[in-house]
Amino acid sequence: MILIDADIAIDILRNHPPAIEWLERESTVEVTVLGYTAMELLQGARDRAAERRVEGLLADLDLVWPGSEAGMLAMEIFRLYRLSHSIGLVDAFVAGGAIAMKVPLQSFNQKHFAPVQGLELRQPYAR
Repeated sequence: MILIDADIAIDILRNHPPAIEWLERESTVEVTVLGYTAMELLQGARDRAAERRVEGLLADLDLVWPGSEAGMLAMEIFRLYRLSHSIGLVDAFVAGGAIAMKVPLQSFNQKHFAPVQGLELRQPYAR
């Protein structure tokens, strides 16, 4: 399983060549997105056409809603890093989900995620 953050999904939606090439190389692995990330992507859709593109991508991904352990971790992450590193609600939930699921998070969001203890962060391609 590969867990992607919103920035990776946005690169895919924008047909960023390195993101598309990476996704094609990983075609035999289940690519997963958390429900929070899916909602974040839909929130960023500025019109119905963009919303349809997001929905099309989400249809190709495995959508997961992590349980209460992830929620408790998210609360602690938010408490620890909201002031010092400006981590937002969704990023705290994503980090908590990745930790609870014991999978690396594919993301370029170093600013918010780098300080989170127990989170394995990977940058899957060059930007």
